[in-house]
Amino acid sequence: MKRTLLFICLTIMVSVAIDTAAKTVSGTLCKYSLDESKGEATVLGLASDVKELNGLTIPKSIKYEKFTYSVTKIGDEAFKSNTIISGKLTLPSSLREIGDYAFYKCINLTGELDIPTNVSRIGNHAFNGCEGLTGVLRLPDNIEVKTCAFASCIGFSGLELPEHITTNGHTFWGCTGMKGDLKLPGSVSVWWAQTFEDTGFSSITIGEGTTRIVSSCFQDCPDLKEISLPSTLSLVGS
Repeated sequence: MKRTLLFICLTIMVSVAIDTAAKTVSGTLCKYSLDESKGEATVLGLASDVKELNGLTIPKSIKYEKFTYSVTKIGDEAFKSNTIISGKLTLPSSLREIGDYAFYKCINLTGELDIPTNVSRIGNHAFNGCEGLTGVLRLPDNIEVKTCAFASCIGFSGLELPEHITTNGHTFWGCTGMKGDLKLPGSVSVWWAQTFEDTGFSSITIGEGTTRIVSSCFQDCPDLKEISLPSTLSLVGS
């Protein structure tokens, strides 16, 4: 009997901890999950009463009751396949992570995309299919960019990579509008399959330190005329 009561009490305590750790609230434009213990907020998507939106600016912080929460993450699938949002997307300097499928196929987003310097992870398919994004895509240093994060973003005109970046394939697949010269940092030891497949670069320079290029990394790049390889390279796929 004592063991049964102890189990019930522990279960209630765990349930209370889970329920109070995160609270969902709705603002003027977006819904948020609040982590009260950290003072941080995750964007979950648009508020239910938003029917049309020309331009989306994610705030740096939000206030709820007497507290201020820093907006640090765009949640998984937060705006997936959202056609209500059109125009420019503006992300806050407080942002550290963009979740999986966060803006997947938000086809009405337009303009240049500025990734804040504090962002350290861009999730799988985060911007896949955002065809209206334009300009040169510049990524901050010390960032992890997951599979197909920018696949089929045909409106980008170029790409600038930081010295320290982690990718795992298909990252920029189908970005046909990316043109000109591309420099790949040597701090990346392996460039994975189809990372730059079907892009429009004319020349690629791979920095010293890279040891392996996996098969099909540069497949179907019709404008590619020159690739400069490092002396550290030991394996190049077909």
